[in-house]
Amino acid sequence: MTFIARRDSLVLLGGIVLAAVLVGSFMFSLTAKTPQRAKAIVIFRMDDPQPRWKEERLRRSIDLFSEERVPLTLGVIPRPLNKFSVADYPSFISYLRGLTRARGGLIEVAQHGYTHLKMTDVGGTSEFAGLPLDGQLEMMARGREILTSAGFEPLVFIPPFDTYDNGTLEAAKEVGFEVFSARYSDEGDPGSPVVLDGIVIINAATSLTKDWETGSVRSYEELKEEFDKIYEKGGVFVLEMHYYRFDGRTTLTVSKLIHYMKGKDVAFMKLGEFGKGYLDGTIRKEEGMWVIRG
Repeated sequence: MTFIARRDSLVLLGGIVLAAVLVGSFMFSLTAKTPQRAKAIVIFRMDDPQPRWKEERLRRSIDLFSEERVPLTLGVIPRPLNKFSVADYPSFISYLRGLTRARGGLIEVAQHGYTHLKMTDVGGTSEFAGLPLDGQLEMMARGREILTSAGFEPLVFIPPFDTYDNGTLEAAKEVGFEVFSARYSDEGDPGSPVVLDGIVIINAATSLTKDWETGSVRSYEELKEEFDKIYEKGGVFVLEMHYYRFDGRTTLTVSKLIHYMKGKDVAFMKLGEFGKGYLDGTIRKEEGMWVIRG
């Protein structure tokens, strides 16, 4: 009788556990389908990652976002200064692949130009703007081929020096990019994405670098002020950064900014993630709030 009683108790306990699992799964499915709502979108864009140049700073800067569990878009130069291909450095590529797979894919690889060399004086300095469309197409396609051969399928194109023209946008679409991100643009204003002929332009609101000649970076107060402007409008705040600026002081500044943002009603996203959702309608502004489905 004792054995039978224990067996019955185990059966009953098993039924309770199974029921709890089923209910939990059902509640999770409901939660997964509940749209996320946020007043503003925050995107961090890190330009210039490449092998052979200040890689320790690159890793330290990326570690900050990984530890904070904040998404990050890396604008990788496919052929830095036309000297070598990033695909020729297996350890660097392995590092990037590991980043894109870790913690639910918090980090994505975007294409940052082709060589990042100055090719024209359009807009002050540009790699693409002012070149014939065929030339822009060729460079962009070569760069994408390098990243594809390394195992990446970038959705985002970031023009070096933040300068581009209509040909750059046309080439980006032709090559297969869906998202375009610069900082200076006549299309819309910072914080407001613009869709042109099937490609979404997401301007950076500001740059971490304050003075390019001295290399100085913006203070926490300056960055907070720029963020607050976009937040009050309920827009998309994109911060353009360069990993080689991340010394100890800069790391603390960005960390403080992230913590401030976490206290606000924001959704942290990658450029490609936001751009794709904006294009397919799963991310939309409704009644003054960003609604994120899926």
